[in-house]
Amino acid sequence: MQFDTFKWACFGVFALVFFLARVVMGPISILMPAYMRAFDVLPSHWAAVFLTLMTVLCGMQFVWFYKIVQMAMGRGPKADTGQTAHDADATVIVKQGPNGAARKGTGSVCADSPAGECKEE
Repeated sequence: MQFDTFKWACFGVFALVFFLARVVMGPISILMPAYMRAFDVLPSHWAAVFLTLMTVLCGMQFVWFYKIVQMAMGRGPKADTGQTAHDADATVIVKQGPNGAARKGTGSVCADSPAGECKEE
């Protein structure tokens, strides 16, 4: 439980730093000066390409921050569901034991035991 608190605290610090450095300060310190000086320094066709790429890159920062917020709210693609990768990929095998009782387990090998239980690999 204490590890979860630490994990979410680190995630919060990461999200805050990402927001300040890339979403707030990125356009102010990179995009604004580029728009002001690009046509003075570069030929117009290169300045247009450069500014287009910089604007797309800035837009990607907003998309990435949106994904970070979605993960923090538990709606992202990798939201913590409490399962480990092994649990999510495990195949449940049900076999009938020698005494007729069903045996249930994960993995591909069930040990023959009098209790009728399977062991994980």
